[in-house]
Amino acid sequence: MSASKQPIRLLVFYHDDVDPSLQRLVPRNYLQDCIIEIQKITGRECIIDYRRSIAGVTDFNYKGHEKAVLDEWIGRVGVYVEQNGLSWKKTYRYLLVTKDKLNDRVLGVTYEGNNCLISSLVAYQNIGHELGHSFGATHEDAELQYNSFGVLSETFVYPHRDGKRGNAYRYSLKNRENIANFLRSDD
Repeated sequence: MSASKQPIRLLVFYHDDVDPSLQRLVPRNYLQDCIIEIQKITGRECIIDYRRSIAGVTDFNYKGHEKAVLDEWIGRVGVYVEQNGLSWKKTYRYLLVTKDKLNDRVLGVTYEGNNCLISSLVAYQNIGHELGHSFGATHEDAELQYNSFGVLSETFVYPHRDGKRGNAYRYSLKNRENIANFLRSDD
C-alpha cells in the first residue's frame, strides 16, 4: 500500500437485529474479498472499524422504501460524524449492515459516490455491491465472467442476482477503473 495515499476508512455499523454470531462471519465471509479487491485497485490500505449498539444509529427501522431509508441513514450518520469528529472525505464510508432486506426487492442501497450505504446479509456479494457503488462502480459496467471451473459468475455490482450463477468475488475491469478514478485523489 502506498504511504502517500490516505487510507480508506470503513465504519461498519451492525444493526441491532444482526445477531453476534452472524456479526462474527461478516469480516471473512462478506467483506474480505471486496476489501482485498479495493486495496488492489486503489493501492490504499483499508481500515475497518466495527461498531454496534449505538442508540439512534444502529436501532432505526430500516425496512421501507430504499430512498427514504437511505436518506434517514445519511441523516443519522451526519449527526454521528459531527458528534464524533469524523470526516466526509471521499475515503470514509459508513456502512449499516442489516439482517434482512429493506423491502421485498431491495437488498441494499447507496447513492453512487456517496459515503453512506446500507447492505443486508441476505447474499454474500451485497456488501461488495453497495461498497462498489459508493466508489463509483455501476451496474452497466458489471459483467458475467467464467471462473476457473467454467462456472458463469457475477462480478460485484452485477444488477440482477441469480442463485444459479457463481460469485466472481471481484469487480469487472471497467468497474475497477471506475473505482480507481473515483479515488485517484484524496479530495
